[in-house]
Amino acid sequence: MFVLIWTYRVKPEHVADFKHAYGVDGVWAEAFASGEGYIRTDLYQDPDDALLFITLDHWVSKRAFENFQRQHADRYREIDARCDDWTDEEVFDGAYTLDTSASRSAVYGVSGHG
Repeated sequence: MFVLIWTYRVKPEHVADFKHAYGVDGVWAEAFASGEGYIRTDLYQDPDDALLFITLDHWVSKRAFENFQRQHADRYREIDARCDDWTDEEVFDGAYTLDTSASRSAVYGVSGHG
């Protein structure tokens, strides 16, 4: 799995617009769903700062996301431009792949036996 993480500081008057566009059924998720390999988008709001959000965009692989970007570049730019005025800050926090080298039981001390 490949995950892209973004942090946003949203303008107070655009919080509802932002949540609608960046949520699980928003315009971004809808656009991403047109690309092969998209899994889901998660939107998180800071419990102590109502204007601070992060998104996690889940793809099956980095290649799947890159293919989406190439195939849908115009749509990506159009949505980005439409939503740009809603935020005071937008920071790309990185892209990560799921580390499957350690089993859950080894990490958490969980036994498969009851």
